[in-house]
This record gives sequence, C-alpha cells and structure tokens, in this order.
Amino acid sequence: MKKNHILLSLIVATAVSLIVNFAYLLSIWVINDNDSARDEKPRPEIAVEGVVHLAVDGYGYLMPADSTVMHDSIYISSNRARRFGLREGMTITGMAEPSHHPGAHQTLERVETINGEEYDYSAMFKRPNDTLLATIQVGFYLLVAFVMCLAFTTNTRKRMPNHNIDYLCRLGACVGVAVAAYFVAPVFDWRAGEIRLNFMTYSVFNSMTLLQCSFTFVVCALYGLTWKLLLQQSEISVEMERLKGEALAARYEVLVGQINPHFLFNSLNSLSMLVREGNSDAALKYIDQLSYTFRYTIRPDGRNVVSLDEEMKFLDAYRHLLEVRYADKLFFDVRIDESMRDWLLPALSLQPLVENAVKHNSITSAHPLTITISTEGETLVVRNPIVPKLDPEESTGIGLRNLTSRWSMLVGRSVEVSDNDGIFRVVLPLIRK
Repeated sequence: MKKNHILLSLIVATAVSLIVNFAYLLSIWVINDNDSARDEKPRPEIAVEGVVHLAVDGYGYLMPADSTVMHDSIYISSNRARRFGLREGMTITGMAEPSHHPGAHQTLERVETINGEEYDYSAMFKRPNDTLLATIQVGFYLLVAFVMCLAFTTNTRKRMPNHNIDYLCRLGACVGVAVAAYFVAPVFDWRAGEIRLNFMTYSVFNSMTLLQCSFTFVVCALYGLTWKLLLQQSEISVEMERLKGEALAARYEVLVGQINPHFLFNSLNSLSMLVREGNSDAALKYIDQLSYTFRYTIRPDGRNVVSLDEEMKFLDAYRHLLEVRYADKLFFDVRIDESMRDWLLPALSLQPLVENAVKHNSITSAHPLTITISTEGETLVVRNPIVPKLDPEESTGIGLRNLTSRWSMLVGRSVEVSDNDGIFRVVLPLIRK
C-alpha cells in the first residue's frame, strides 16, 4: 500500500479534476454544438448598435447608445464576449439573431465595428481558445488534488502515535492548500479578456472557483480518511500477527514445560527398572529414545509446523518409552499413508493425545489399551477406547485446549473431538505441503 500511494494519489487527483471541471467541459461542448447547429440552419439577422455592459461572470448586454437606435437590449453570451474580446463600455455595431426561446432577448451573433473601427476577425485566433482554457483548468486542479492526496498519504519519518491527531494536522495543511489554490486559480477575466490568477481579477469572489476548490478539498479529505483507516487496519493486522506468534511461542513453551517434569520421573523409573534387571541393551535403547524425545521437544529451530514424518519419528521414540513402562499392556496401531508423510501439522500434536489416553484410561493385563493413529482423507485421526480408571485423575484440559488453540491459529481449521460409542476420537486436519 505504501509503495503505490503516489500512483493511487495521481489517479484520484485526475478523477477529482475531471469532476470539478465537468460542468465547464460540458458547457464548451454544448456551446460548440449549438454553434454548429446555428451554422447549419441560418436565421434572420438584424443590425444592432450600442454600448457593451458586462457582468462579472462574463455575459452581458448591448444597450442602445441613444434613443435613435430602435432595438431592445441585445444579449451577449460569455462565449461571444470572450471570442470578440469585448470590454466594458465599448461601442460596437454588429448583427443579432432572434433567441431560440420565445420572448427572450435577441442574441449578438457577430461584430462589425468596435469604437468606430472595423473589427479584425484575425484577432479572434490570437485569444485563448476553449481547448487551452480547459487544459489549464484541468491541469491546475489535478495538481492541487495531487498535492492534497500526497499530504494525506505520504508517510513521514516521524509519524504521530495518535492517528487522529496526525490526520487533523494533515487536514489543516490541506485547508491551507485549498485557500491558496482559490486565490491563485486560473480564471478567464471577462472584463480584461485574458486568463488571470483569481486574486488579480475584477472581483476576487468567484463562486465557481470557490465551489471547485471546496469540492477538491472535501474529496481529498475523504480519501485521506480512507487511507488513514486502511493504514490503521494494516498496522492492527501486523500487530495481531506478532501477538499470534508470541502466543504460539508461549503455548509451545507451556507444552514443553508440561512434558518435561511430568514425563521425566516416569521415564527415569522405567530406566532404573531396566538397569536393575541387568538388561543393558534395552537400557541403552531406552536412553537413546529418551534422548531423542527430549531433543525433539527442545529443538533449537523453534518451528511451529513440522512434517508428518518428523512427528511420527518422535512418536516412535515416545511410544517406545510408554511400551517399556506398560509392558505388553499398551499397543499402537499405526496406519499412515506413505504419500502423506511430507504433509504438515503443528509440532507436538500427537504427544498430548497419547498422554491423554494413557492418563485417563485403565491399562491392565486384563484390559490392555490400543491407540490407533491413521490417515483418513486429508486428516490424521487418533482414537482409543474409553476405559475409565477406578480412581480417575482430575483432568485440567490444558493439553487438549492448547492443541486446539494452536491448530486453529496455525492451520486455520478446527480440531474435531468426539467420544461416541465408547471411542474417544480426535480428527486433525493436515496441511498440504
């Protein structure tokens, strides 16, 4: 978003400039179209003579110079006044045509003399034409809108911590730009017959220029407000991602801390049993698997997501420790699709599920426990029969809640947990690599 703010500001400024000058551009088209229509259909003309009186907005009337001239006041359109270079107080003769509207003033069509001298029609081509005026108007307001848009979107080195105060400061700067633009806006001075800056014209107050500058400011202010909200949303998203990473790291640390002390004592007891029995080979293998288990839980890379193959290798080491502890009473039925071993899942996902099954179910020679781990579709399913202990341990639910929360944040999908028909079942959606 930050890299494209110049191009986006230019696009918005162009659109604003075309909108504020739409009426002006449309009027040029309509006037030219009407002129063409009049050329195609000649109308009767009458000779007129009088003194020019122009309004500030450019239009005016040709008033009879004396009572001997027998005609009413003649309407002079702003377009005709500009083309012929008419000034206040000029005495002219020319031709007028009836108005298109019944009862309206006749309209000046062409000029023959000005102040007693024959009018030089070649002078018309030396005056600013409609295309030039339109280009200047569009270009000026494009520049003004572009400056305002940049004022709202440019990221200064030291942005104020409060976005609202920052926006108000930029808003104040743009008010200054709008006021300055009003005074230096290029306008056609009808009385002088040339393009001038607004503060140099006959009347500083120009309703059209005021409307154009105000509209430009309002649209750019709304654009700046939208930009501010998008920037805030972007910063919130970045902050949420940072907090999400910190939360995952904290949950992982809690999980590791839960595994180490709880599991360490049971493992040492099993190891001491093997040593007392003098089974050195089994003791060495047990130490290797125990070492691998702890290396996996405290691995230095800190990855939150691992492949299914890595997780199953850890499970193989972990299940060996449990099988030694529950000799011939705990079994694992593992059915993993080999083509899915490179799929991903959050690290240490299987350990809390296996530990949960061992902790809350009776495991005896008469009632051995079988934990099934299999891939089904794009999921990993862990299930075990529910055989409650006679003296059940109190469950904190931390392990399962931790797993569900981590899975939701990392995978974006929920873990399915069910305990129907005496089977505890957990479905873990895998991530395709």
